[in-house]
Amino acid sequence: SKKHDAAKMVFAKVPEDSMREIYRQWEEQGMDTPLPAEEENAIREHLCIRAYLEAHEAFNEWFKHMNCPPVKPTAPAQAKFTEKVAHEMKEAEYKIEYENWQGRLGALTEDVKERIYNVLLFVDGGWMVDVREDAEEDSERTHQMTLLRRLCLPMMSFLLLTVLQRTERHQESLRLADIIASDQHRLYEVFSKEELQKFLQKMRESSLLLLDKGLDPLGYEIQP
Repeated sequence: SKKHDAAKMVFAKVPEDSMREIYRQWEEQGMDTPLPAEEENAIREHLCIRAYLEAHEAFNEWFKHMNCPPVKPTAPAQAKFTEKVAHEMKEAEYKIEYENWQGRLGALTEDVKERIYNVLLFVDGGWMVDVREDAEEDSERTHQMTLLRRLCLPMMSFLLLTVLQRTERHQESLRLADIIASDQHRLYEVFSKEELQKFLQKMRESSLLLLDKGLDPLGYEIQP
């Protein structure tokens, strides 16, 4: 979207190591105390937004690649010998292209998984949650961060679910449900009732597909 593109342009202008530079300058000034709470929370907010944009970008890359597989050549009807040979060569080329496409898809899948989990399981309390509680109270900022959590975290979860289900990683999609339901991360709190129902429906789809493969609803082999 245009908003994402605009945000990416802004962040592209911020040097990668700018956060480390702030800490370094603080220490150089002889400040042996921690950074002021407002500054530390602002740095964390910046890192949260950067992680979100990187995850979104990774998903877009994955989605674009996933939907552009090489096209399998069709065999000509009543083909002459030369046409058959040409078709066999195209088949061989297609096989190589498809293997390369699958290899790239696997790498992109691992990348997008890691980046989305970086958002969902953001360190020290969660994504868009201040780590320092001794900062000056700013109720408007707190409200905005809560809204962002409710908007972005369910969306990220559904994007990850799309990746896992489209690549037939159904057992992993059920593990994602465990993470969302866990009291450690409490991600379920940012989902609306409708979003949770939709998520559970998606989980049901994965369980049924695992049953079709002769596994139990959690993806494990059924013991005789």
